[in-house]
Formats: sequence, C-alpha cells, structure tokens
Amino acid sequence: MTVPAPENDAPEPARGRPARTMAWLLRVVGLFPLRWAHALGSVLGELIYLVHGRTRRTVDTNLLLCFPELDAGTRSHLAHQTMRETGKALLELGAIWDWPAERVRRLFVETEGEALLAAARERGRGVLIAAPHLGCWEMTSHFAQLHGYQLTALYRPPRQQALGPLVRARRQRFGAQLVPTDAGGIKALLRALKRGECVGILPDQDAGQDGAMAPFFDVPASTMTLFARLARRSQATLLIAFAERWAGGSFRLHLRPLPDAAADSDPLVAATALNEAIEACVRERPAQYQWTYRRFKTRPGDTAPRYN
Repeated sequence: MTVPAPENDAPEPARGRPARTMAWLLRVVGLFPLRWAHALGSVLGELIYLVHGRTRRTVDTNLLLCFPELDAGTRSHLAHQTMRETGKALLELGAIWDWPAERVRRLFVETEGEALLAAARERGRGVLIAAPHLGCWEMTSHFAQLHGYQLTALYRPPRQQALGPLVRARRQRFGAQLVPTDAGGIKALLRALKRGECVGILPDQDAGQDGAMAPFFDVPASTMTLFARLARRSQATLLIAFAERWAGGSFRLHLRPLPDAAADSDPLVAATALNEAIEACVRERPAQYQWTYRRFKTRPGDTAPRYN
C-alpha cells in the first residue's frame, strides 16, 4: 500500500529575467495538451539541428561512435529523430513542471515492473534507481513521488545560475529532496537508503578522470563509481528505470532489475555492468536518448578529443 504523495503544486516565484522568461514560456506551453507540445517540440528540434552546428556535430559524432554498423543515411535519419525527441523534452516541461499532481499522474499509461518497487520497500533496505538520460527522466522522478515513495536525488545547478531556484523548486514540488553533489549530499543519499527510501542517480554523465573507463556501445566512457559504492554500503535493491515517450502525449515507465555486478567491488566490473544495462535500454528507443550530450568527452591518456 502506498501513502498519498505530498501536494505542493503552487508555482515558486521565478527569480531573475532568464528564470522568469523560462517560467512564462513553459506556462504558456503548459496550457495546451502535451501532444501539441510534443508536435511543436519536434519542429523546434529540427530547427536546432539545422542552425546549431555544435549540437549537430555532437549528435553526429555520438551516433557514428555508437552505431558504426549503420549506413550514413540511416544514421542521418536517427539524428533527425533524436533532435525531434530533444525538442519534445524541452517543451514537455511546461506540463511536467506546472500541471497538478493528478493530471501528471494520468500521463502514465503503462508501468513495467512496479511490483519491483513495492517488493523492495517491503525489504526495508531502500531502492537505488539508475535513471539514464533516456526518454523523460523528469517523469521517472515524478513517478516515484506521485506513488508515495520518498525520493532523494543529487542536484547539480544549471550553468545559468538564475535558473537554479526554478529548476530546483519544480523538481521538488511533489516531495523529492535534492541534495548537492558533495560529501554531504552523498551522506544524505546513504541515510535515505538506510531509511528504506528511494534514491535516484543519473548514471550516464561523464565522470572525468575520476571515473572508470568502461565500455558503452564498445566505446570507452568515463563512468561514475558512486553508484556501486552506494549499492555496496546500503545493500539496497538496484533498479534501472526510464519513462518512454508514447503516443498521444503519454508515457510508459519501465523498471527493471540491475545485475549484482553493478555493485561489484572492482570499479571497472561495476561500471561495465551498469553501462551494459543502460545500453540495453537505449537500444530499445535510441532516438529518445540524449545524444546531444558529450558522453565520451574524457579520453584515456593523451588521446585526441572526440569532439572538436
């Protein structure tokens, strides 16, 4: 049995001109059905691909690295699909960040593996969820909160500092707790897991020189070791989750178990297992992955950069 999710739908005041402008734009987009926002987002994504050379080069480089078996025409088609999904991800925030809880909850039309969450809570050891940049990760977070699960997650402020309060407020409006990416934040994650709660981690960010160089689509990628350390110290249930965009402005949530190797004491073994699980999900919906991110930025040794 789940407890009701906390209600806190009143918008936080946006501070600074960029934040006020963003809040206003998203509120306008949020007045329309989500399928309309997705349709407009598809056009926006295509426009970004045409006019923003750096984004286009990043997407094209990532797809060439990860899908070398595809011919140029097929990769180009996938790149355009990717940018349409990127545009959807931008404009769907109007609904996801502003709509009331019950209206957001109704966007989920199907859930795979919800019983895994319930069983994990019965164990009382917490749930550590890897939520890669696939589909709508904002909705992955909302699912836990809207179904009565207390969620704690790491939070890194956006580059545009004025947007920080707005982003933080909207992500916490259903009861999530965001903690900083420092030693104090990691301790907060452990405490949450030991209380039997959920912790969400975005596991596919470039970890810099401190990460394990584990294969992702057979390409060495600097991968976080934090996930495995939290798993070993907490003995939590390990899941991977993503909210797939579906027809008509809806979402299908997928929750799946992670292999025990994702908590291995060998950082490379653990990182490889984590990346393999992420890759398996991405291959199901490759266009919905965030190929605009420079996932392979960190290179081993003095090798040439991937992105120019």
